[in-house]
Amino acid sequence: MIQVTQQRHAALSLLVQAVAARAGVSPPRSIGLVGRAEVGLIRGHLEVGLPLAIGLSAKELGVVIAHELGLPQANRRQTARLLRLRAEAIEQTADRGEEGKPPRRADTRLIAATASLFSMAEPHRDRAAARQAGEREAAEALLSAVAVARSFDAFVALETAQAYFLRGIAMSDVHDGWRYQMINDSNGLHTWMPAEFAYLTALHPGLARELDLLTRDERERTCRPHPASISLDELTVAQQRRLARDAIGIEPYRIVRWRTFRESQAAA
Repeated sequence: MIQVTQQRHAALSLLVQAVAARAGVSPPRSIGLVGRAEVGLIRGHLEVGLPLAIGLSAKELGVVIAHELGLPQANRRQTARLLRLRAEAIEQTADRGEEGKPPRRADTRLIAATASLFSMAEPHRDRAAARQAGEREAAEALLSAVAVARSFDAFVALETAQAYFLRGIAMSDVHDGWRYQMINDSNGLHTWMPAEFAYLTALHPGLARELDLLTRDERERTCRPHPASISLDELTVAQQRRLARDAIGIEPYRIVRWRTFRESQAAA
C-alpha cells in the first residue's frame, strides 16, 4: 500500500475530498493506493486500486469512490465490513452457479443474515454514486469498473501469478505490463457472463433499472488505459514491487525473484 497525501498523488487526494463533500459524507481518515483492482473502505481507511485509476476516467473513479464512501454514518465501519463480506459471498455463489455447483451453506447464511442491512445501506451508496454523475453515468462507471477489474485479474492470473507460484518469479511492473497488453492485444476485451449482470443488478438495487438498460444488449466491453484517468506521481521501483505483491497475492516476507515485463517478453 502506498500512502496518498496532498503532497504525494495529490490529484487522487483532492478527488477523494471532493467526492466526499459532494456525497455529503465524512472523508476517510487516510487514503492508500493498492495493487488490487478494487476500492474498499476498511476501518475508516480508503484503499484505491491502481488498475481502476488506470482504466477509468477520473470522473468514473469518483463514482466508484462515492459508492464506497456513501454509507450511513452510524456504524459505518461495521456496515462496510459486513457488506464487503456479503458481496464476496454473492460473487462466490454466482461463480459456483456458473460451474454447476450449489452455493456454500456459509455463503447462503451470510447473505440471508445481512439482507436487511443491505436493504437499508445499499440505496445510500447508489444515491451517493448517482450524485457524482447522474444515474446512467453512475451505472456506466460501475460497469466499467467491473470490466477493468476482470481484465486485470485475468492478466495477473495468466501472466504473473502462475510464474510466481511455479518458479518464484514475479513482474515488478505488472501494472505497466497490463497497460501494454490492453493497448496492444485482446486482453483488454472483457466478455460478460450472464451471472455477472444478475450479480451487479442485485448488488446495486438503486441503479438496477439503469444497469438493466445498459446490459440488455451488451456482450463485451473493451478496457483500455483511459485518456482522462487521474494523474498519479511516478512510482519508484520499490513502490512498484510493493503494489505487485499486493496484486499477485505475495506475502511481504516471501523472497521473490523480480523481473520486468520487458524482460519477460524478451525471454519468451
